Amino acid sequence: MANPSERRRFHRYPVQLPLVFMAVAPAPAKRGAGWTRSLSEGGATVELAERLRPQLSLRVRLQTDRGAIETEAQVVWIGGRAPEGGGILHGLAFTRIAPESFQTLCDVLLPLAMRRHAGIRLPLDLPVTCQPTNPPGSPLDGRTGNVNRGGLFLRLPRLLPPGTRLELTLHTAK
Repeated sequence: MANPSERRRFHRYPVQLPLVFMAVAPAPAKRGAGWTRSLSEGGATVELAERLRPQLSLRVRLQTDRGAIETEAQVVWIGGRAPEGGGILHGLAFTRIAPESFQTLCDVLLPLAMRRHAGIRLPLDLPVTCQPTNPPGSPLDGRTGNVNRGGLFLRLPRLLPPGTRLELTLHTAK
């Protein structure tokens, strides 16, 4: 049998949002509040003050800086206490969400999804001149190998000590 992370269809992001919930049935209606621990297009891990029943249907309202997200959900798993004396962890699967709430959810998750890919390195082969500045040194001609938001992979004719500061000139076609 697959573990829960293998069955999951949506990537979860660590997001903490306040939430309120109301049990749909049975009467009397149970109400409560808590926090999300992770969030996806299909559900959330939430931290609540009390233990709910498995398969309980809920109406949930998440408050975001982009507006409220209102959804119906079902309790799909119940875990232990959160670290640092927190509440009880529950897994919720969203069962019904209005299009406007789904759009708000996507607007919250999109920047997180983009950040996830920030580490991807893109191939880039350009001539480069590197001038060591601290300590000063003679210029080195080399080539780039790849690039991402955090820096460049450089191919240089000699090894430089870690921490060497460089002034780079990328030579691009005109």
